Amino acid sequence: MKTNLKRRLCLIISLVFLLSAVSFSAAANQTTVSLIHSEGWLETAYVTWNEYSGADGYNVYCKQAGGEYFKLDDELVRTYPGYFRADALGLPEGEYILKVVPVKNGAEITEASAETGALSVMKHAREGFAFSKNSPYGTSSGAYNDDGTLREDADVIYVTNGNKDTVTINGDESLGVGLYNILAYRESKKIKTTLCIRLIGRVDEPALTDNHTVRFINTGNITLEGVGDDALIYGWIITLKRSSNFEMRNFGMMYGGEGTTGSAVVLDTDNKNFWAHNCDFFYGAPGKDADQIKGDGAIDIKSRSDYVTVAYNHMWDLGKTCVSGGPWENSNMYTDEAKIYATYHHNWFDHTDSRHPRCVVGSNHVYNNYYDGNALYGIGAAMKTSVFSENNYYRNCQRPMIIASQGSDCYNSETGTYNDKGTLSGQMGGMIKSYGDVIVGAKRFYTYQNTPDDGEFDAYIANSRDEVVPETVTAKKGDEVGKGTYNNFDTDPSIMYEYSVDTAEEAVEKVKKYAGRVNGGDFKWTFDNAAEDTNHEIIPELLEAIKSYKSKLVAVAGGAVPVEPPYVTPTSEPTKDPDATSAPTAKPPGDITKIPTGVTSYAKDWFGGQSMSAGDISNDGYVGCYKGSGNSYKTNKFTAGDVSITRGYQTKQVDSRSFYCIPESECLVTVYFYSNGSNYLGLYTTDLSTPAATFTPEAGGDCSFTYHFTEVGSPLYIAGPVGDINLAGISVAEAGGNPTESPEPTSTPFEYQINSAEYVNGNLEVEIKYNKTESSENASLIAAEYNKYGILIGIKTADVLGSGKYVINELQETAENKVVLYIWNSADNITPLSDSYEVK
Repeated sequence: MKTNLKRRLCLIISLVFLLSAVSFSAAANQTTVSLIHSEGWLETAYVTWNEYSGADGYNVYCKQAGGEYFKLDDELVRTYPGYFRADALGLPEGEYILKVVPVKNGAEITEASAETGALSVMKHAREGFAFSKNSPYGTSSGAYNDDGTLREDADVIYVTNGNKDTVTINGDESLGVGLYNILAYRESKKIKTTLCIRLIGRVDEPALTDNHTVRFINTGNITLEGVGDDALIYGWIITLKRSSNFEMRNFGMMYGGEGTTGSAVVLDTDNKNFWAHNCDFFYGAPGKDADQIKGDGAIDIKSRSDYVTVAYNHMWDLGKTCVSGGPWENSNMYTDEAKIYATYHHNWFDHTDSRHPRCVVGSNHVYNNYYDGNALYGIGAAMKTSVFSENNYYRNCQRPMIIASQGSDCYNSETGTYNDKGTLSGQMGGMIKSYGDVIVGAKRFYTYQNTPDDGEFDAYIANSRDEVVPETVTAKKGDEVGKGTYNNFDTDPSIMYEYSVDTAEEAVEKVKKYAGRVNGGDFKWTFDNAAEDTNHEIIPELLEAIKSYKSKLVAVAGGAVPVEPPYVTPTSEPTKDPDATSAPTAKPPGDITKIPTGVTSYAKDWFGGQSMSAGDISNDGYVGCYKGSGNSYKTNKFTAGDVSITRGYQTKQVDSRSFYCIPESECLVTVYFYSNGSNYLGLYTTDLSTPAATFTPEAGGDCSFTYHFTEVGSPLYIAGPVGDINLAGISVAEAGGNPTESPEPTSTPFEYQINSAEYVNGNLEVEIKYNKTESSENASLIAAEYNKYGILIGIKTADVLGSGKYVINELQETAENKVVLYIWNSADNITPLSDSYEVK
């Protein structure tokens, strides 16, 4: 046995050396590009290949079988560790061939080119209400024609993490520099020219965004799409208002919207013809509310947004998934504008918990979706909405369909009775028609035809697709106008569209293959059905994989398009700003940078009476608006050197509205501002969550304080994180010199101080001291509870008035969870009145 084992090992080792020698020989004698893989997909095709020795770049061509080659844009050719990839986009259905040609010193090595075989390209299913003949635009293909080709009038921009803040449309800076400013310009001018935005790799939050949100407002005819299998929006979310003919496809959205109440995509107001397809939706960042621990969902349709199709998307363990209808529809359900038309088909609800979709008013067609281990419920129908559930596959979906205030929505399994208020918040009921659905492993589902309790049903089961639901079938809860009935939109030829429907079983296979990004995307995860089918809590391991996700993209277009933002090495040598113009005040001699520093103190009026918006620079080029917009608020007079500063400006918290400057050497910065006496001013540098210094005046009025700035090369953000601060001006002096006559930095305590906290009989008792003499009002004690993963799981509050002992009720000590206490101004909910205090 030992002899045979040794012989086998020797044979294996010999084969390894032999194959290595063959590979080395092939590389040394490489005559053509070595292709790795090629494939046709949905209106795209791609090819990957190994490095060709001596090449410093590659040109890639595409042609339809029997046609002529055309060159792909350079940005579609990317470098990854160990291989290269190119994707051809905008291909109508047919057979295609891709050709890779190596380039050296600007010349093609044509004899080394390599071609793929014929690649079959399929078309997207342009179906649903987004393509209804009754819709305002008749299409939702955005920058594309309905045959899959790019519109001739389309402008195309390629957005990477490296150029997201510098990209332009055809090099025209007047149309905006950076993604944020391009969209802001379109919003301000109400521009609806055709625009295709192509995302490459992981793209983090662009500069200037407010509330982690990129907004498409007053615009249209746009496609937002990913290139390849790894395009990803990370850390930000999308809102649309008054936008039309909008398509988004083939990218992922991951961990966006921290601290907001917005879903990954929100159709906020008056959007028409929207198509979201072949996207991956992962955990969002925790929102403001306790039920937003996984983010607030994927796609919300509300406020008169209409004619929407959501198709072939992959939703990964979301808590809340999709909403059709919002508060405006609740209040205006009997108006024509509230009659939302939405289609959901071929989506993979992969261990997502609820809202697939949650419908409020309107007509919703839900077909060929795969409900895969859903812990709470599938479809929810409320407020007289009509939902047609057709040929869906429900696998271990606990409650496949629920109607508000009846049946499984409010059934109490412990008592065997029905509560007045259920999962859908006690709203009036809608109606669901079901046909061809396959339901396996449901915990509870009763139909109109088989419910054991009169009126307590979850759906009406139709015997045929064209069956009209009788008016006698009504929801249990209604209003003075009546109870919810089914509006039979699906059998009305003046409303319905043409579409192809698969059997439920066929839909499962199609969804598994095509939902999400190309080939399922680059993020892989396998759910443990036994554990996760009934679990609606966050999965720590999945959360960690999402939070630690990194792009593997190395270069785009041979490095011509950066994949990461440029890093500028700080230098003490000032560089003259070519865009600077003469300031209204005298400057010290010599070249100056963004904020001049020197032996002589320098004072300036920041704003010179002008109004500023996000991205603006003051009239002399030295101070900019970081986010949001400032508002002229109050005229104050300060004297700094020989300069009289007469303009005040309002600012708010650093993540919403602030102003910045960039000192380029160590210096003393004096800030002049007006305060009402309770607000404090914060200075921030590299960490926008924690101020580097704060100043709270003892009384209201004109104030100033000085900060010793040492973070050379970093911006200095000036903000009032707790209410409005009226900024007026600045003076800068060399460190060690004598700035204008202003007080040395002082440290004024918060109004409140948390001295101790202990658990007593299931409650938390907190000892608080009030540091001021005048009466206190509008104060709240906040107890934020975090689980062992650092995720916020609950908030409790108590009113505070002066010194004393206060009690947070029903807050028990646990070994794993952590509680952090704060005191905030309850009038604005953003003003901290104390330092944080961690309960030990």
